[in-house]
Amino acid sequence: MAPRITCLTYSTIILGLILLGLVGCSSSNLPPATDPDLIPGYLGLQEEFGNRDFSPLRHRRIVLDPGHGGYFQGAKGPGGLTEAEVNLGVALYLRGLLEWAGAEVFLTRTADYDFLTPADSSLASDLAYRASFTDSLQPDVFLSIHHNSTASQDPDINETQTYYPLGDGGASLDLARSIHRHLVLNLEISPAKILPGNFHVLRKATVPAVLGEPAMISNPVMEGRLSLAASHDLEAKAYFLGLLDYFSAGQPRWSKVDTLRFSEEFPSIELRKEFLSAEPGQLQGPGPDPSSFQLTFNGVPQGFDLSPDGHRITWRASAAVPAGASLLRLTGRNLLGRSTPVSDTIVLYEPHAGFNITYSTESLEDNPDPHTMIFWQSPSGVPAQGQTLSINGTHNLLLPPRNQGWFLLPADLGPYPQFEILSRNNTPPLPVVATTGPQLPPHFSWRLLSIGEKPYFASSMMPPQGWQFRTEPSRAAGGTAIVAGGSPAFPWEDGSPVWIEAKGILPLFHPGNARADRASNFSPQTPVLRPPLLLPQLFGKTIILDPAGGGTNNNGLYPLGTRGADLNLETAQQVRLLLEGAGATVLLTRLGEVEPDPQQKVLLAGKHNADLFLTIGRVYSGMPAKVQNHPGSRVGLKWAQAMAAAMAPMDSLTTGTSYAYLLRHTACPALQIQMRAPVDANEEVLMTSPAWSMAEARAITLSCAAALSPSDSLPRSVAPGWILNQLSANAPSRSLPAVQWARWDGNFHWVQSSFQTSSPSLGSWESTGWPASASLHTLEIHSESQWQLWQVEWDPDNPEHPRFQLMMENR
Repeated sequence: MAPRITCLTYSTIILGLILLGLVGCSSSNLPPATDPDLIPGYLGLQEEFGNRDFSPLRHRRIVLDPGHGGYFQGAKGPGGLTEAEVNLGVALYLRGLLEWAGAEVFLTRTADYDFLTPADSSLASDLAYRASFTDSLQPDVFLSIHHNSTASQDPDINETQTYYPLGDGGASLDLARSIHRHLVLNLEISPAKILPGNFHVLRKATVPAVLGEPAMISNPVMEGRLSLAASHDLEAKAYFLGLLDYFSAGQPRWSKVDTLRFSEEFPSIELRKEFLSAEPGQLQGPGPDPSSFQLTFNGVPQGFDLSPDGHRITWRASAAVPAGASLLRLTGRNLLGRSTPVSDTIVLYEPHAGFNITYSTESLEDNPDPHTMIFWQSPSGVPAQGQTLSINGTHNLLLPPRNQGWFLLPADLGPYPQFEILSRNNTPPLPVVATTGPQLPPHFSWRLLSIGEKPYFASSMMPPQGWQFRTEPSRAAGGTAIVAGGSPAFPWEDGSPVWIEAKGILPLFHPGNARADRASNFSPQTPVLRPPLLLPQLFGKTIILDPAGGGTNNNGLYPLGTRGADLNLETAQQVRLLLEGAGATVLLTRLGEVEPDPQQKVLLAGKHNADLFLTIGRVYSGMPAKVQNHPGSRVGLKWAQAMAAAMAPMDSLTTGTSYAYLLRHTACPALQIQMRAPVDANEEVLMTSPAWSMAEARAITLSCAAALSPSDSLPRSVAPGWILNQLSANAPSRSLPAVQWARWDGNFHWVQSSFQTSSPSLGSWESTGWPASASLHTLEIHSESQWQLWQVEWDPDNPEHPRFQLMMENR
């Protein structure tokens, strides 16, 4: 048996050598073993640490949550290192750094323990304690420190993940981006992602919150490095720089109003909130970016009044207010793009049985005839359904489909007017509760601004919506204009300056009696029959915006963790603001993470009889930007060419055709633009700034107007930076220094960019323009708490030299 065994062994060796030769596995062809010292991750701090201004962290209250501990040790490395001990080590180093910078720091745990009780030994109980601990302190931010592992314990996978609460795309996403950026730069681990998460501590957070997973402890190389104090210190410094980055841009918030009551004793709802750059005692941050303010009532976007300095908003209910509790939600950003936490206010409506009527006799300036102002409100907040308000049997006013409204009647109704609500089909009149009382202080008179609805506003064009009345801060009666049948009435103190705005039209302004030498473009005593439209091509149109990506579809992932899907949504939101400012109705296919399927998008466009459909996406990094239309669409081709021309200051777009599903199946002209993506960290920082998305939005808006215009050219436009430079050159002693934000024609916003670049690949990206088709325009500029309103006059024969006249100011 022995010789046979020897022979078999020899044969096996020969066969093995033959096989090795067949596959070419000589010693020179074997892959070299990877040197662990060359694997990225925790190799040293890559940013300068000491030479910085740490004052933004002073007096900040920060909760650090070292994940796991005690019974719950979390992930475990192949060598036995536990996540709980690494989390705590990093948190302790970070606490020392933050306290050294002047922050007030609280840790959910400072040793290896859990928060279980004899009554409840579940993980849910441990997590609930951490959330309750944080909520009781109401810190500025909450940071939960973890280190990840794969379910399969795969030793080759390593990744940085930074989570923010699912659904909070505002302040928490800002915090996640700031932290993630510095984790990526200093730990140098790839891939790296910013992700929405639904972990308990994030879901229950009431302040901006982030959960960090910088590395995989299941990776043996990472486990070895995470066992070292030097790695804990390095990670802590990366977190520290991220928090410093976040607070350096300010931490704005809204003044707090928890609940509004609405009943027959309080016949109207009014919400007033102020944008606060920082909490009292904190380092003041940048001022507000009013173009970012968004207010919703039960999820429906709302209009609101804006104070001249851009810091305060006022909202009055104009839509149906259901009985019980409703939710008002307000968000916004400062000039550096830092978001406020979501500000929620509960509206409690306690209905009564009948319509509420409040009436008072008012005087109109320069009109001796008596007038009666009537405020009506439907029961239970239900919009009127074709009812008529009958007064003394002689005046019959059809109620619009709203839950409340105003009428201004040129008549004295007598001491005891009789009100009835008449319904269709000869049903009995509805009950009415009528009271007297002025709605404004008695020293104000009323001016009725008559807007001619025919023939200017044809049946296919609604009158301008969202009228708002503005005046100087010293005047006490700023607020929403009162609209009846498309004509706003507004309170005007004798001879005071007045400034009226609405979506889609050039602002109307009058300098008041004290400034008769200054020009005006309307008189309160004269009907305005043809108010100039900002972009007639867009007024009354319906446009669908489709921000590509969402959910698990990133539509691109960039060096610092920003997703293309987020850039697309931000640009779409800015485009919506501009298009709505031009008088268009705009719908987005998504407002958050959920991406509808293409069939739903096509149905949305059909349901609303859309005039245009635009998909906003990104190309892969380094690839040329492009815009595509369906080959059979004449308007689509015109739109694509206009888009390429409008985007030229930012990038060179290639035009082409595509049979993509959305381009083929939407009934209206459709376009798909894939804009440039950041190629490095510097470009990524720029492209996440409001200034960049506003510049993209200006170009897209001009292209939409061109697509619907009989002309083949873009509407005339003016670059914000150019017109501000012209103002400074023509009125150096009067214009404000260091303009932080501006508004053109009452509807088109601009914020100063803090990004400085000389990269030729970015082009002159800030020079995309505001629409400027009229001969007269308004320019509102702000610097800190100072503001001015300028009239800008164009001479068609000399467009390079506009003329400026100061209309109002508060300096």
